[in-house]
Amino acid sequence: MKIEILGSGGAVVVPRPGFHDKLNDEARAKGVPYQRRGPAVFMHGPDILFDTPEDIVESLNRANIDRVQHCFYSHYHPDHVMGRRVFEQVNWDLRGSVNKLSHVYVPERVRDDMKKLLGSWSHLEYLQSIGVVELHVITPGEAVQINDYTITPLPLAEEYVFAYLVEQDDKRVWIAMDELFGWSPDESVTNLDLAILPSGVCEFHPLTGERRVEADQPVLRTEMRFERTLECIRDMSPRQAVLIHLDEPDGISYDDGLVLSEKLQSEGLPVTFGWDGLVVKV
Repeated sequence: MKIEILGSGGAVVVPRPGFHDKLNDEARAKGVPYQRRGPAVFMHGPDILFDTPEDIVESLNRANIDRVQHCFYSHYHPDHVMGRRVFEQVNWDLRGSVNKLSHVYVPERVRDDMKKLLGSWSHLEYLQSIGVVELHVITPGEAVQINDYTITPLPLAEEYVFAYLVEQDDKRVWIAMDELFGWSPDESVTNLDLAILPSGVCEFHPLTGERRVEADQPVLRTEMRFERTLECIRDMSPRQAVLIHLDEPDGISYDDGLVLSEKLQSEGLPVTFGWDGLVVKV
């Protein structure tokens, strides 16, 4: 398996408009890998995209990806779905008469949320009506077979969000795009070759100890914290782990991520802080 982190950022990307400090100005000056776009993961071979943030078109172009055969959605949040028009961009043939087609897979609960929130489902139905996507609703307990890949949605503690277990032969990859709050590992995430998961909120910068989020900020009551994420990785014991959804308020630059990765790996925790364009082979 060849997996690419198209976007390692979260709901708040880097550089963030209107913010001028070392993190944001460095990203403006240097671009990738200091820049972090919205959360997206791509599996080469079967050409599977996980989630479509607003800037997914730019991320696909940067990675020289020409085809999205399949797309799986994790949940309805805007930073994961608002780039839905990507299917028009990559599939709609306005010069000829034959469109390309992407198969879009949505767990039943996510479909229900998309019907009520943000207009996502009606937009996807429109894209289906013009022939650029085919929608598939995944029922509870169902797995999707794509060639020799088996993709199983696994509900997390927050019932509206799903991670995906991707299996091929004896390889196992677990991809959680966001929202691990309240979650603890179970037997479904053992014996993993790779775990991709959100870093969690950094209340304090993990290198400098600088407070990044005020103690009374409500986000700390509803979001996984970085320290808890590391505990989960220890319990899971994957052969590799990649952290994504690194939001601008966390303050972790590309260079910081390299230092933190080296530190954690020296302690026996096989963690890499992701960056845009990172390719992991399993």
